Amino acid sequence: SQVGGLLSYSTCSLNPLEDEAVVSSILQRAGGAVEVVHCRGRLPGLKTRPGLRQWKVLTDDMTELASYQHARDTMGLLGRRFRRSMFPPPGGAPDSIQGAIRLYPHDNNTGGFFVAILAKTGPYPLPRQRVPSPLPLKPPPRGGRDGGEAVRVLSGSE
Repeated sequence: SQVGGLLSYSTCSLNPLEDEAVVSSILQRAGGAVEVVHCRGRLPGLKTRPGLRQWKVLTDDMTELASYQHARDTMGLLGRRFRRSMFPPPGGAPDSIQGAIRLYPHDNNTGGFFVAILAKTGPYPLPRQRVPSPLPLKPPPRGGRDGGEAVRVLSGSE
């Protein structure tokens, strides 16, 4: 998309993992090429609330996870379902996220909604490319069923 373009990101959810965490991740990955357009006050007649700078990440049993690393360290394989982008950045999401709006059901007699308008302000950075490293070849174990061809072995660091 072109610089100056606008994108609306909205959900019918008030879960910050689906709302502010997604927008915060976009802002972080865009490296300044995307900004939140302040849209509070642009919906006359509706009471709006600002986007959240902080939120909690909870397990299925409602235990709070302090950080991404905490989830990985304490939950074993179950911790793999949590992504770094689910957690607020250190110090919280950028102040600009408060320009997004939350519509609470009890404020407007509606469902709950989150809306963020994102503006492209510069060229989006190219994604980091992973350079594939050649994998070492190792002969198959004796009695293998692979017809004798060499197999690729992954080391624990890859």
